[in-house]
Amino acid sequence: MTAVSANGKVHEKHENGGFVNGHANGDGIASIETPQPIYYKVPQNLETFELTLRKHFEEKTNQKFADYRAFHRFTCDNYGIFWEELLKISDVKLHQDYHQVIDHNMKINERPKWFNGATLNYTENVIERGTATDVAVLNASIDESVVDYTYDQLRKDVYRTATSLRNYGIGPGDTVCGFVPNTYDTLVAVFATAAVGAAWCSASVDFGPAGVLDRFRQVHPKVLFTVNHVTYKKKLIDQTDKINEIVKELTTLQIVVVSDTFTSVKFDGTKYNNSDKFVSLEQFKTPIDDVVLPFVYTPVPFSDPLFVMFSSGTTGIPKAMVHTVGGTLLKHIEEHLVQGDSKKHDRMFFYTTCGWMMYNWMISFLYSKGSVVLFDECPLAPDTHIIMKIAAKTQCTMIGMGAKLYDEYLRLEIPFNAIYDLSRIHTVYSTGSPLKKECFAYINTYIAPGALIASISGGTDIIGCFVGGIKSLSITPGECQCLFLGMDIKSFNYMDEEITNSDEQGELVCVTPFPSMPSHFLNDMDGKKYRDAYFARLEPFWAHGDFVRVNHSTGGVEMLGRSDATLNRGGVRIGTAEIYSVVEKIPQIADCIVAGRLVEEGMDEEVLLFVKMVPGQELTHTIQAAIVSKLRNDMSPRHVPNKIYAVDDIPYTSSGKKVEVAVKQIDPWFSLHFLQLKLLEMDSLKAAVDYSKRLEMSQSMYSSRSSAKQTSSSTRNSHKKNNSTKEKEPTQITASNCKNKIEEYKRAFNFFDANNDGRITIDELEKAMQKCGQRPTKLELRLIMYHGDNDQNGVITFDEFAHLMNGTSSMNQYTYDQLREQFDMFDKDKDGFIEKMEMLSIVRELSLQASFPRQVVEQLFNEADIDGDGKISFEEFVLAVN
Repeated sequence: MTAVSANGKVHEKHENGGFVNGHANGDGIASIETPQPIYYKVPQNLETFELTLRKHFEEKTNQKFADYRAFHRFTCDNYGIFWEELLKISDVKLHQDYHQVIDHNMKINERPKWFNGATLNYTENVIERGTATDVAVLNASIDESVVDYTYDQLRKDVYRTATSLRNYGIGPGDTVCGFVPNTYDTLVAVFATAAVGAAWCSASVDFGPAGVLDRFRQVHPKVLFTVNHVTYKKKLIDQTDKINEIVKELTTLQIVVVSDTFTSVKFDGTKYNNSDKFVSLEQFKTPIDDVVLPFVYTPVPFSDPLFVMFSSGTTGIPKAMVHTVGGTLLKHIEEHLVQGDSKKHDRMFFYTTCGWMMYNWMISFLYSKGSVVLFDECPLAPDTHIIMKIAAKTQCTMIGMGAKLYDEYLRLEIPFNAIYDLSRIHTVYSTGSPLKKECFAYINTYIAPGALIASISGGTDIIGCFVGGIKSLSITPGECQCLFLGMDIKSFNYMDEEITNSDEQGELVCVTPFPSMPSHFLNDMDGKKYRDAYFARLEPFWAHGDFVRVNHSTGGVEMLGRSDATLNRGGVRIGTAEIYSVVEKIPQIADCIVAGRLVEEGMDEEVLLFVKMVPGQELTHTIQAAIVSKLRNDMSPRHVPNKIYAVDDIPYTSSGKKVEVAVKQIDPWFSLHFLQLKLLEMDSLKAAVDYSKRLEMSQSMYSSRSSAKQTSSSTRNSHKKNNSTKEKEPTQITASNCKNKIEEYKRAFNFFDANNDGRITIDELEKAMQKCGQRPTKLELRLIMYHGDNDQNGVITFDEFAHLMNGTSSMNQYTYDQLREQFDMFDKDKDGFIEKMEMLSIVRELSLQASFPRQVVEQLFNEADIDGDGKISFEEFVLAVN
């Protein structure tokens, strides 16, 4: 039996009347039968666009395809014919016809152009197909209010905005940017930009100015669309300061258009710097009576820019990828009409921000003549039900979100379909990271029983998907159903050979061209960035960077994580998703992230596991033993991590992917040294400095363990235990003490120095810490800058950074007396030595157990105890701090 409490949480009920989660039977809880997941089954007499297309090709080629997999193989072997026929059968409107589909003599790494000679307009194709009186857009808000816009209203607003853009001289070759939320006004701006043949790029309003400028500076925009305020968690947030900072740096801007439609605060241009550039959206739009009708769209070549998309920026300045008008449109048609079987009556609600490619994917859904639901608020706070409330109110037939959000719903155990009418939902999309088997069961039990779960995977790089769902196949929980048509996907092993064994894991590779490849990267004149991103690994094939297992029995694909974050234990590659699937089932663990690091002795890797504990839980020896046991028994001994650390939070990208690569590139001692500062509860700068000194002393011992290990035997012998010895001159620690760390410091410094100018600013510091999942306060950032900026000129140079990491910053000039004072603090019984229990006692007194669990303290102690006598002398202490 199951019980549903008043707050909508599911409680499993046993025969003895108790509940799994410990809740006793109580008032307001009604028992119901425990539901079981109802997975999607292929209906009899199924009629879909894909089956129609399959029949079309059977008649055209006079052959019979046994199943979807046979049809997929045909579309890959005949990719030119497939994409050409799709363009025709889906009624893409061309202003000028093509004279060549593609040069089949060119390989995928040569980036052949598609439909040469053809011209078209993206917006015209997407918004002119729907019936004028049908609803095109539903704009939802946190208060559950919904505003509908018909296709007629949408077109008129696009015409008005596009006319104004033309009046400012905007057209092909120009770029328009949006620092915007996911609202109707944004949608109009995107379509208006494409209507006049210009390119669009956007950043989500939760980005800071530095992140926005890293992206927008690359495209030299002439127009910026933005908003005066946003709401988040029901709080009204003024964007003025952010906008002023952004506009100040974008010197090519002619005009800034500010929307105030969805807030209670109206536009006031006087509060902006350079106020002459600012105008409200309503002032900007040309009156409909002044728009020349019928509106004339600007046709552009098939391979002209439509969207400029950006990489996540985890390894430097985000790469700017240019996606084409025709390639984007045709790929999205295939995914919405063919794979998704979207129809006129369908209503899509995909939760996304404007900084994620799923936004661009979602708006193309209007090609199906259906409608889209827009929502930009927090999906979990203050209302964990808000997404499903909106889905029910707008009568959605298709919903989607990042897999991480389904994880949260699973954790909360909310039986949404028992609370809201979600009966119209026939397709549930998930992306951003692998969808767990448990989430498949939860979705088909408590959200949409019997619905098709389309776990899709692709990326910003292709502005679409390689794998996903299809209605003509049944699903296997934990797998993406199928390879998408026209996408010639293979899996290659570590020997760079195609895998035909369903049990072997490998790298996802595409071997033939497809229309939605980026035409180029910006600021990449010789194409090196492009080649390095996709072809350097397995040239001439496209290596996408995903680690997968292709199930040759079902045709499905199991996503195992990023291949550049894949673990390598003794030559065997391990997908990080396998570790997550085990560890995240342990009740005391809320989340985790894993990274591999090459050991100095060879090419093997040590595996580092970082866990976020459930509130009130600590990473005890018992829990660590449970982690090790579960991984060893459920997976293999190779899956067992070398070290386990408790951390405050787990870093994610805006699309819900764990930032494994950034974690992998930062040594754990390095990230802990900086990021644990976030855990400090500081009432004043003085308290912060005092605390930091104590924390830093312990951190220094940890981060310097390699230096201590490498001390030569002759040096060891020269440091005899003589506790009465004093230096005549103060001994200060210098950068020369950490020569063996210089290369590591350089890599770490470059991670922080985003613009590669040889200096770390406070903005760069904040951004780098945010990439690692931290949200430092201004006080914490100022403390770190003060700590490392020796000459107090507002930036940290590499020399200062090296001193900082080596323990010689302006706050860490340890003289003999300071070192003796610190040693005496540990030496509680004053016998001239630090023993292990004394070190553990100090860690407890300073409340540093979270940063330094017992196994870490013991490791520090053992590495500082150079002669292995079970205690640390003053000389050994000095070497450890050095």
